[in-house]
Amino acid sequence: MSRRLSQEEFEAKVKQMYGDDYKVIGKYINKRSQIELTHKCGYTFNPYAGGFLQGKIKCPMCNQSTKLNTEIVKNKINDKFGSDFELLSEYTDSITPIKIYHKTCGNSFEVSYSNFIRYVIGCPLCAKKSQRLCDNEFKRRISEISNGQIIPLEKYINSSTKIKFLYIPDNITFYSTPECIYQRKNFCLDEPNEKIHKKIFYPISESRPDIFNLLKNKEDGYKYSYGTKKKLKFICPNCYGDIIKQPMYLFSSITGSITCPRCNDGFSYPEKFISNFLYQNNIEYVYQLTSAKFDWCDKYRYDFYIPKINWIIEVNGIQHYQDSGFSTYKNVHENDLSKKELALKNGIDKYIIIDARFSDMDYISNSILTSELSDIIKCEIDWNECDYYASGSIFIKICSEWDGNFSSIDNIVNKYQIHKNTVLKYLKKGSKIGIIDFNYQDYLEYSKLSHYKKIGDKEKKPILCVETGIQYNSIKEAQDLFCKTSRNITKALHGNLNTAYGFHWKFVN
Repeated sequence: MSRRLSQEEFEAKVKQMYGDDYKVIGKYINKRSQIELTHKCGYTFNPYAGGFLQGKIKCPMCNQSTKLNTEIVKNKINDKFGSDFELLSEYTDSITPIKIYHKTCGNSFEVSYSNFIRYVIGCPLCAKKSQRLCDNEFKRRISEISNGQIIPLEKYINSSTKIKFLYIPDNITFYSTPECIYQRKNFCLDEPNEKIHKKIFYPISESRPDIFNLLKNKEDGYKYSYGTKKKLKFICPNCYGDIIKQPMYLFSSITGSITCPRCNDGFSYPEKFISNFLYQNNIEYVYQLTSAKFDWCDKYRYDFYIPKINWIIEVNGIQHYQDSGFSTYKNVHENDLSKKELALKNGIDKYIIIDARFSDMDYISNSILTSELSDIIKCEIDWNECDYYASGSIFIKICSEWDGNFSSIDNIVNKYQIHKNTVLKYLKKGSKIGIIDFNYQDYLEYSKLSHYKKIGDKEKKPILCVETGIQYNSIKEAQDLFCKTSRNITKALHGNLNTAYGFHWKFVN
């Protein structure tokens, strides 16, 4: 959540955006509130602060729109193009074509007023004849795109007409459209007896050094470009596990985090749990099987596919067993049956469904052990490790923040802006799998004592016993002397009881 601007900060932003054109008169509250401003023309108005800072609202007096007519349009065309163009028809509206006469070439044409003025197209006949891009600019662009490896040998015509180029590294000439080179597509090198296909190539090592550093096999960084469709093997910087993906999909376009199925929050807990289970068993798999690999998948997406044994694993959450916010159980169940039928019809040997309606280590591990997936277990599974990686990056961060001091829990809550119950859940889980030392029962005792202390501090006000005239520093002090509960004294102080233990009580002002 962004911090609210102060009055001085708001005025500074207005000054930065508009100079001395506007003066702030009123008091700034927030972006959703109106504020009084005065324009240099002397007009005072009250725009919404947010819209004004975004440039959507300006002085209404100076920005009044004038309805166009034929005479005004003639003047605007004259202001824009001088006397080169003449309006031959009546103006109706901005999108209805008007007839324009170009005095220089004698050409008449029709165009909407909006396009004619906004895009400064001018005469289409003259524009077609003119060379829009000069040779020097064209050569500069080609040199920049190709890192100086390509130079044009013929005059530029347009982006879609082939011309002759020289590929300097191999000293070979070829023909290509400028558009193909702009887009770094394949182009053809003409040889006496054959055609050799070359490609303007920028390896990952040059274009994305950040991704290159994560490659398991650094040689791939010199062989493939960032846009390759080949899946490469990367090392997750968080869990050091393997990630097999196309380079362009290594980072999430939404969260910007690395899309590791073992430890990233972009994947669901059950999916990361299964991913780590397969990893411990050294089983290679395809995550999210689609028609990109098998055409028969059609519109469906399958969670895990194990090529070596031709199995599919579906991890089903709560929406597969009851109505939920996603859809009705009937619709989801019908879709599940169609997916399974399609997979088995196309030769899948086993279609395994893991019940993951609850994101809990014991529940999902039990679902695995009671399914046919237990047949592929090759080693003793560390379920705690599965849970550790499936719990997500926030879980790992919170565990790393824990310093053994119960009072730091409130600091963690404030830092990550999540509910205290969620923090306690992560700390209990971290203790369960052995990465931190956290005793929940000790925390409950600490919380209880802290609560009593707060109540005690709140009630620590001087009170007076009316009959004896003795003043006590707090209710608790009076309670200890009378060896009685403080509840009755409190009730007497607030008028719920007439007396407590035979005396009248009142607060000392």
